[in-house]
Amino acid sequence: MYRSEALEVRTGRPRLKPRTYIQVAVRGPDGGLARHQALVLASSRQGVELQAAGRDAAADIRAGAAVRCRLRRTDDALIWSAVILAVLGPETSHFLISHPDHHHRIQARRFARLKTALAVTFRAVDPGHAPSPLPGTGLTRDLAGGGLSLVTASYLRVGQMLCVSIQLNLHCRVAAECRVVREVCPPSRGMPGAYGLAFTSISGPARDLIVRRIFQEQARQKRQAALAKGERR
Repeated sequence: MYRSEALEVRTGRPRLKPRTYIQVAVRGPDGGLARHQALVLASSRQGVELQAAGRDAAADIRAGAAVRCRLRRTDDALIWSAVILAVLGPETSHFLISHPDHHHRIQARRFARLKTALAVTFRAVDPGHAPSPLPGTGLTRDLAGGGLSLVTASYLRVGQMLCVSIQLNLHCRVAAECRVVREVCPPSRGMPGAYGLAFTSISGPARDLIVRRIFQEQARQKRQAALAKGERR
């Protein structure tokens, strides 16, 4: 079996250097997310001072709003949750967020990814226990040898373990154990949510089937693009 840990939980706050850009997703009153780039100005006991980029950022910044933060690095990314403690000036995007008591480290992707909608069934797994008898369903948004993006109406949480079954084609399903490593957006107002899943346990043949499916589809798309380019000439 291949085993890879794409998610690492770390206690304490992430180290943020001034003049570093991070991504912030601010939760709105309607539950939606407003995403912005933000410049780290300073870090103190009170929290982290940020300056959001973009002319429309100030409209989304308000005290008390929940924020999801991401710091991209060369080989990994750090993600954490925070709260906007204060807006540091009228009509500005200069604000202060709280320090988290823990954060997550996600390894950089090592596999090619394919945008595709494939049927997925999954069951929640508690460590040391059998999978939940109630299955969830969804579709892949993209697929790779190391995991997938899942669109589903079910509520999932970061760190949750799942047993998943992916319908690669009419005659082939592959199974794997996964961990939820990020929440893109939760289900809201009848719309499905989207989550990032990393394989934690998958057989060699199952991973090979996924990688082969990706390469075959990418080759097909290249052939179609070449044919379409030739027809336009």
